[in-house]
Amino acid sequence: MEATLFYHKNYFRNMEELLTLEKRTVGQNCSEWHLERKLRLTASGMKTIVSRVSDFESLATQILKKKNDVSLDFVPAVKYGIENEDYIRYIV
Repeated sequence: MEATLFYHKNYFRNMEELLTLEKRTVGQNCSEWHLERKLRLTASGMKTIVSRVSDFESLATQILKKKNDVSLDFVPAVKYGIENEDYIRYIV
């Protein structure tokens, strides 16, 4: 029951909620963006899932550990985006 409530609170969103979320979290420097990203499977994590072995418990543990430990500030594209976010907003 608790897992179902967590799913509905954090994952299940209608299109209007998703569009509002997108507008609120447009910047990668936004803490809400980081939180929302932690709650979702991303393209960078899909290779692990697609090429998984049959040990699903180990896979789940590995995915959760990565989600809790990772800061994306070292990724050049993310770093560039954060550094130039205010400037881009200014010129747009």
